[in-house]
Parts: sequence; C-alpha cells; structure tokens
Amino acid sequence: MPPKWVSWRRPYDTAGYAVISRRRVAAALASASQPERQRADRLRVAGVLTRAQLSRGTGLTVQTAVRLIEDLQARGMVQMGEAVARSGRGKPAMAVSLNPGYGHTLGISIATDARTLALADLSGSVLAVSEVALTDDTLCGVLTRLQAADATLLACVDAAGTRLGIGVAMSGFFTGDDAFINPPEPLRALGWIALCSWLAEAFGQPVRMDNDGSVAAAGEAMLSVGQRHRDVA
Repeated sequence: MPPKWVSWRRPYDTAGYAVISRRRVAAALASASQPERQRADRLRVAGVLTRAQLSRGTGLTVQTAVRLIEDLQARGMVQMGEAVARSGRGKPAMAVSLNPGYGHTLGISIATDARTLALADLSGSVLAVSEVALTDDTLCGVLTRLQAADATLLACVDAAGTRLGIGVAMSGFFTGDDAFINPPEPLRALGWIALCSWLAEAFGQPVRMDNDGSVAAAGEAMLSVGQRHRDVA
C-alpha cells in the first residue's frame, strides 16, 4: 500500500516530475566546468559508474576524470561507493554516483482538475507526491494551496537537502512571449501573469515552465524508454 502522501496520477505527470532531474543537475552545477557537468549528466543516466568508465569516450585521461570527480565529491554532489571488482588484473575500481542528499527540486503539474506536486532528489528519484484538488482558481487561492502542499511534502521527507529549483508543467500553450501561457478556461487566471516570475518570487526559487505535453515527452526521453532508444515517438 503506498504511503498516504502518494497519489496515483496521469502518465504525463510522472514523466513531468522526472524531467526536472536534468534541470536539477544543471542548476546544481551552474558554477561547474563543462567536463564536470558532462560527468554528472552521465551519472544521472547510468546511476553508478567507475571513474574509468566516466573517462571513456570523452577525450579525457583517467587521471583528469579522477580529478574532476574528486572536485565534485568535495562539493558534496557525488559520492563514492563500494569497490567494483575488475574483470582482469588490477585493483578494484571505485564506484561513483550522484549524491541524492545534495539537494532536491519541487515539480508542479497544473491541470484543469488538480495540481500535483512532487519532490525529487539529485539522482532523479521521486521522494514524495501529493495531489491538490482544484477548489479555488484565483491567483491567491492557487498559490496558497501550492505552498501548503509543498510544506506538507517537505514534512514527509527526511533530509531532503537544499532546494535547487522548481519545475512547472502546465496545460495550455505559450502565446509567443515565453513568460505567458494561454491555459484552458478553468485556469484562465494563470494566463494573466508571467507565471514563472510570479512563482519564482513567491517561492524564492528559480522556476522553469513548459507545456505539460512537452514535459511529458522530455521525461519519457530522459528517464524512461529514451534511455534505451534514441528516437521516441
């Protein structure tokens, strides 16, 4: 039986939370070098790799890759696991993975009938999910319910770490100005404002937003069948 804060939700919602993981890694590594970001993204996809595996296909020497990983470890973004036995001769290789406890993001799916929120850690694992019914479609009502649901989710999670940002998936389409979206009639109040900057100010966090269909497709491509197939229809 799922915990009480977990709710069943539509497929695009699940993918929407997952897609935030890449943006979360990018936000966490905003001050990192390009090679460091590449290593972190490979760990996001693979889960666990050795330092030698992280150097392959990159043009970097093993020594350089080791130094990059050590720098990320010093910042708390990656962690070392148990040694992995080699198939041939040599010392066991050290396993490397993203540190889930480094930080988390909040994912918000805004549909016509409900708002669904999720917390996910740096590795891409969903920590908690909650669905909030649509009972007040005013701007104040929407914000109040979102902030209350966010506080409830955080209370359910131990050691979520620092919040790195917020990702929003919403029904509707952009009007030509990326700051505004034309939503369905039940969400019309949210089309009157620059939603990203409004939420960013209210939550005190960087916010990224896209159409829910685009977010679902990106989530499937990055964390579902897209990990095994280059082209996803």
